[in-house]
Amino acid sequence: MKNKIKFDIGYERYNEFNLVIIMLATMVIFLPIIAYLIRLIIPNMIRCFYYEFTSNPCPFCGVTSDIRNIIKGNIFAPKYNMISMPVLICSVLEIIGRVSLICNKSKLKYIDLRVNVFRVDFIYHGIIFMLILIYILAFFMFHLRRF
Repeated sequence: MKNKIKFDIGYERYNEFNLVIIMLATMVIFLPIIAYLIRLIIPNMIRCFYYEFTSNPCPFCGVTSDIRNIIKGNIFAPKYNMISMPVLICSVLEIIGRVSLICNKSKLKYIDLRVNVFRVDFIYHGIIFMLILIYILAFFMFHLRRF
């Protein structure tokens, strides 16, 4: 019989992890408001250092203004960054998924279910990370710019 190694971070720790992810995803959705407030307090804080040094846009240039346009309902705004919509959709899905995980506290107390949820969580975030790396590589290799 094979010995399976179960990786479990514990019920309380996983809920803390879920709360952190919810906060980060919420910050992405409210990024235009956060950037505006920071710009009011510290005017030179929000700037793209890559653009300043190279005079070329980085892979994420314009994401904040694109999220602002999408939230306002202007999804066909000119100069649209390819990664803006997927970032916003993933953030909303993260919030919905994490809130549902927190609401199902009783089910996550079972170690087998929690380990399976953690595996799916790990695989999902691994795929997202790889897609972002592919996007960044394609951006520089094929000189992609905003639409």
